[in-house]
Amino acid sequence: MPAVRAFRSLVLLALPALLAGQTQKPFPCEAPSDLQTAIREAGRVSPEEGQSRPPERAGEERQRRLKALAARYPGNFWVLKAYIDMVKGPMASDEIAAEFRKGYETRPQDPEAVFLYAYALMGKDTPTTIRMLTGLIEKAPAFPFSWWLLAQIHGYPNFNDRARMATYAEGFLERCPHAAEAAHLAARLERSDRLAAYTKALRARIEGKADEATLLLYRTLWALEFKVTPLPGHPEVRQRVERDLRFLGGLDKDKFKMLSMLLQEGYKLTGNKEAQEKLAARSGTSVDRMRAFFEAQREWSKSDPPPPPDAAPEQRAAYFQKRLKMLDEWVAKLPEQDQEPVLLERFRALAEIPDTSGGLLLEEGEKVLEASRRSAGTVTMSTVVPIQVAGIWAKRGIALDRVVAVIREGLAAQEAQYKRRGEGVQSDLFGGPDRRFMEESTRWQANSNAWHTLVLAHAKTGRVAEARDVLAKWEAALAGRRKRVEEIRKQGEARSRPGPGQAERMRVEEFLVRSLPFDESRYFDALAELALAERRQLDALAFYQSGLRAMAGASPAPPDPARSEAGRKANGLWKELGGTQEGWQAWLDSIAARSASALGVPSDWLAANRPLPEFQLADQAGKTWTLSDFKGKVTLINVWATWCGPCRLELPYLQKLYERVKGRSDMQVITLNVDDNTGLIEPFLKENRYTFPVLLGKSFVDSFAGALGIPTNWISDAGAAIRLESTGFGGGGDGWIQRVERQMQAVTAGQRPAGPVIPGR
Repeated sequence: MPAVRAFRSLVLLALPALLAGQTQKPFPCEAPSDLQTAIREAGRVSPEEGQSRPPERAGEERQRRLKALAARYPGNFWVLKAYIDMVKGPMASDEIAAEFRKGYETRPQDPEAVFLYAYALMGKDTPTTIRMLTGLIEKAPAFPFSWWLLAQIHGYPNFNDRARMATYAEGFLERCPHAAEAAHLAARLERSDRLAAYTKALRARIEGKADEATLLLYRTLWALEFKVTPLPGHPEVRQRVERDLRFLGGLDKDKFKMLSMLLQEGYKLTGNKEAQEKLAARSGTSVDRMRAFFEAQREWSKSDPPPPPDAAPEQRAAYFQKRLKMLDEWVAKLPEQDQEPVLLERFRALAEIPDTSGGLLLEEGEKVLEASRRSAGTVTMSTVVPIQVAGIWAKRGIALDRVVAVIREGLAAQEAQYKRRGEGVQSDLFGGPDRRFMEESTRWQANSNAWHTLVLAHAKTGRVAEARDVLAKWEAALAGRRKRVEEIRKQGEARSRPGPGQAERMRVEEFLVRSLPFDESRYFDALAELALAERRQLDALAFYQSGLRAMAGASPAPPDPARSEAGRKANGLWKELGGTQEGWQAWLDSIAARSASALGVPSDWLAANRPLPEFQLADQAGKTWTLSDFKGKVTLINVWATWCGPCRLELPYLQKLYERVKGRSDMQVITLNVDDNTGLIEPFLKENRYTFPVLLGKSFVDSFAGALGIPTNWISDAGAAIRLESTGFGGGGDGWIQRVERQMQAVTAGQRPAGPVIPGR
């Protein structure tokens, strides 16, 4: 690997000077300012460079720069630590660790040598890292970075321990209160007089200063000020943020590239929507331009939602023509390297207009593919883009020979991406042996889309044998998923909370259980397409029915079978075969009967039995909530954050549900916000006119649930024990409200949930 070879050269160059170090010399908290600047410049990748180069190429360039820096500063601790920060992060390599082991074995009493070897082991053998660093704290308590790294480790899923994290973070703050790392650790601590004093000192230290390292601390400062200030004092904090914004707005934006990010954060905190929009329009970075596009697209869709799939063709055509104009404006605004997501959305809109010619779809699809290839390996690249393009071509029956090649291109890009990830050593900081299963689960959607498209393309070109080969592979994979779901449903008793490192695995299990009906339905749809190509109309009709029945009990609830795409295809086939309207209605009724007798809990609601612990949490209005406020009522508890896209989609329906149950004596709706910066909450609520209770719940959620996907909804019973749990928002509009209310009513009536139980829930 280029990274390892470059690193070996770097360490061998530094080793003699490292080994010659003194074992008990006084140790500063920060590198000299000139070295800080040199390290920052060596590790910098501009947004434009990040967009134009694959990550490994950008990484090799940073390694080259740091190697040159190491030649100027042989054996320098700060350079070596910076290299580990950049190359390894939470990952680890046997070869990297081996190079630092030499220094440790030669000078085991040197805190620098001990720390660097322990840091190199983190992710590969983190328990050894912990033992080495705790021993180092006993022998050399003044050495600050043992405290820093242990605080970091105890924030990772497999070693999550908030008490230890706080102890080590406070230890580092005591030794290095002025270090940049101290501010970031302070943001993880609970409100206290000591944290308030630290925050006040941080403002005094950085206010009015204009260097890059200082500016990077403003976001942390704002988050700390909102955290340590009681809610009645938040208006005063916003006034300080506004003063900061006036200062920051006067700085040179070409000199300080992070300014647009800081200004956007500040405008959100102060609720200045107009300034946010103006800044987004003139921002010079790709990240901000993409953020502005996705935000504008969300707002446009909110004010002009798409018509349903079975709306009149002219209504849908008019809507997508209007959408095309909006997207064309964005294509004109964005430089070429940022256009891939906009071109893809434009291509999708064109495909929804019935009279779009095959030639135009072919031409526009090629533009999307070319944009995708330009961004291959960058943060904007999605390996599923070729599969999406090929899917639309296959559906419209154009470029069918190209479809197979494009699908192969997409799958090859996906495999190359996973191979790059697999070349690194899997980190023991995260999901352990379940990580491979989680990775495979993320592949599933792309693979099933590819298989569906290939069956369609092969069927339309008469390559029946090839279509059957794809279906056989798909069926084998689907059988594995069915088996896994059955294992999940049969697993033993729920624990009181997830164990270390289990939260990520359980989120994947939830996704697998929830998505199986959709997986089954898509497979049956492919069988129907092949049957139609072979003129087996009755078989196709049976497959459509099986697919619609597979969706019974799915959540989000599928559309009425008669209004779904499969239902519309089946209806056309029914008429073609001479079926009557009465017979068609009986056919539909058989599906509805299956739906009514499906699982008592939709597949995204998982049964649980987890008593809530004692707590005291303030809400946005200043009220303090305790466990007693949850007893005697069935409670929907929604976990969300202002930055969470699916949460933003779900919250309007949550507000409607809150209005429906407000004032009831037997049920209630509350929310737990998990934003790092609580100052973002009030402007967000005001902008969207949300009135549901918002409890400041990040610490509670972290301690009770560990790493958690959001949005998450819990339903607790009158005894304050969580009985149902759901992660993610799959849509469904007002139907979401009805489904949630039905589950709350079932818990109110004391019915035992009938859905699958996930271990640890």
